[in-house]
Amino acid sequence: MLPTPDYDRFDYTKVYEPSEDTYVFLDLLENDMPYLKDSFVTPVILEVGSGSGLISTFLKKNILPASFVLATDISMDACKITQRIASQNSIQIDSINTSMAHGIRSGLVDLLLCNPPYVPTEKLPEPPADGNWIYFALDGGKNGMEFTNKLLNNLNTILSDKGIAYILFCKSNHPEIVTVPGFKKTKVFERQAGWEILSIYRFERN
Repeated sequence: MLPTPDYDRFDYTKVYEPSEDTYVFLDLLENDMPYLKDSFVTPVILEVGSGSGLISTFLKKNILPASFVLATDISMDACKITQRIASQNSIQIDSINTSMAHGIRSGLVDLLLCNPPYVPTEKLPEPPADGNWIYFALDGGKNGMEFTNKLLNNLNTILSDKGIAYILFCKSNHPEIVTVPGFKKTKVFERQAGWEILSIYRFERN
């Protein structure tokens, strides 16, 4: 079993605390390690909505140490925590304060990771006046899919020719009906986590 990256407690009222969905993602990456090592040597990795950065830190530290890792988050607090945890684990991650993949060159990313805001809510939260973006890490809008649908619609632009994406869903998102033109999807992991059934799908070009 691969070790979870070290991290000290931080302000969970501002940055999403590593939780069941985070650890589901870590377990998926460990399970898919042979595939990842066969597919990549020095990939450009992007974690979208990095929060604590624990997922990308785990991947670079344990599986793809020669990778170049970018992490984006709309929250500056999250960007700082991502950098702190990476540094604490003696690895380099470039954390960018932006939404999704804005500002990143098209076709650059070989491997995309995203544990998105997937909880169904009536609407997405308004941009915070106080700079605390924590609800953007949780609230997914209609069917919990508003953020994820935007990301899926941009996969073709974000990913390199052989790029792949791992994206987490909950059952309420109805991932079984999700389609992305030009991509095939494969369910690579599923687990019951409390009241949620979480799954991770891998998206690859046809």
